[in-house]
Amino acid sequence: MVNNYRVLFLVNAFPSPDSPHKSPFNFRALKSLVAAGVDIQAVHLRSWTPRRKSVERYELEGIPIIAVSLPFYVKLPARLTALNLWLYKKLFNRVFLKIGDRKAIKIIHSVGAGHAGVIGSAISKKYKIPQIVQCIGSDINLVIPSMKDYFGVSGWQKYVECFPCNSIELANQVLSLYPAASTEVIYRGVNLKEFFPDPSKRRNDQLIFTFIGGLTPKETKPFGLDQKGAVTVLKAWKKVRAAKPDLKVKLKFGGPFVKKEIVAALYQGDIEKDGIEVIGQLSKNDVCPLLQASDVVLIPSMFEGLPNAAMEAAAAGAALIGSRVGGIPEVIIEGETGFIVERKDENALADRMIQLIDNKERANAMGAAGRAYMESRFDNAQFARGYMNLYENILKGR
Repeated sequence: MVNNYRVLFLVNAFPSPDSPHKSPFNFRALKSLVAAGVDIQAVHLRSWTPRRKSVERYELEGIPIIAVSLPFYVKLPARLTALNLWLYKKLFNRVFLKIGDRKAIKIIHSVGAGHAGVIGSAISKKYKIPQIVQCIGSDINLVIPSMKDYFGVSGWQKYVECFPCNSIELANQVLSLYPAASTEVIYRGVNLKEFFPDPSKRRNDQLIFTFIGGLTPKETKPFGLDQKGAVTVLKAWKKVRAAKPDLKVKLKFGGPFVKKEIVAALYQGDIEKDGIEVIGQLSKNDVCPLLQASDVVLIPSMFEGLPNAAMEAAAAGAALIGSRVGGIPEVIIEGETGFIVERKDENALADRMIQLIDNKERANAMGAAGRAYMESRFDNAQFARGYMNLYENILKGR
């Protein structure tokens, strides 16, 4: 326990017994804080469904979680989403007194500006508890800009002491929305003991490219299925196969909502003949072995905060090819640990893949350099220290 105070950890994207693979990065962040000695009350904000109780308690890997399920509809227009958040705030204020020892809570750590941060601001306002809002990516890039001036959301930022961000680019986006905001960059980082190179898993006779961003078919977001660059990857791969029809190369294609028939329809070609292996959504235990067996990992997203897949892949010794958006350029050193291309540029993506097909030794060298870069700057042990310092600085200033 740190200084005998408790942190209320509010999060809406989180694993649960019925969705154990959802948003594992937020759970890893929680685990790192708990392991560092922070006394945390974790509250999972959920949408109510007929099968869910309004308040449920369970454990994830020995950590107590309280799940609060209240009416919320994810596909509403922005104005109605803001109104729905107003209702959620009102209902959550009633539940809040029943879910833990309010007097022990000295600071609120809300994960994500779009939902948890707005709810946390209502608690901060009512009970005078300082709040920080950890910004991740789509929350600040898409969700908040679409509804920040609507009733139910407008003014929420007044009850945020600091916006710690996963990347420099994300901090700049916060300031573009709220120029008076206080920001700090705290990289979420990667567990270097969990993700590490294993040369025995690599094949010498075949270069393996991997994409695990998924298809993200969410109607409320731009770019549709190409949110993480999935369609761009498939277009680029067709160009790669046209240029290198006889070489043994493989694209492992996976992530949320990935199904073989959807990939085949998007590719409009023989995916098996062209070396595309559809691997679907992975469990958390499958991710590291896959990355260790990959020579190159593709992160051609349309926007990002700081992608966990990029950090984990680099930590596992893979070269990276990513788009010039969000925090991706902070993870890739151009020409040294990988390549950076413009988003939606399948020609540039294909060209960089071909360069590494023609020079596997360079791909290996980039992977080794990427591991060293993760060790120097993105060790997740820094994450917990950064947040603990932030908690204490805010409380000292009160």
